[in-house]
Amino acid sequence: MNSRLYNELTTLNINLHNKITCPKGGTFHLHDTYEVLFLISGDVSYFVDNNTYPLKYGDLVITNTSEIHTPIFLSSETYERIIFHFSPELAKYMSTPDYNLEKCFIDRPNGKRNKTALNDCQITKFMDFYRKIRLLNSDLDKGNTVVKLCKLTELMVFINN
Repeated sequence: MNSRLYNELTTLNINLHNKITCPKGGTFHLHDTYEVLFLISGDVSYFVDNNTYPLKYGDLVITNTSEIHTPIFLSSETYERIIFHFSPELAKYMSTPDYNLEKCFIDRPNGKRNKTALNDCQITKFMDFYRKIRLLNSDLDKGNTVVKLCKLTELMVFINN
């Protein structure tokens, strides 16, 4: 792994959990990273490239680097989410010749198939990935950076499947 990807991995997804009380209007934006958003709570829809997705607990939203997006707050209810960001380069690094972890981000038209409603079993599995990665972020010594890479890879396989 080159030093740029290693530095990304060690600083990546340190602030996974956001809770916003009395949210105001979102701002349209793009990232140079892929984004995976898991909704915990909020009266919110999510706009992605001319498509608006109503969200509920357990919904997963993915965006690629060319999809403009923003939350649309429908009330002042607390907005709580878990969010992962990672570069296309890191996704390529985690992929193999027969399994491309970027597929869910790039193998679809922009603004289409961004939202997936997870079932209870999938929610439990996603939350397990989140807890493990959050715990690893607190101590990236003694091989935990390698374990974090493994957990991110597992998360991406889960999302692609």
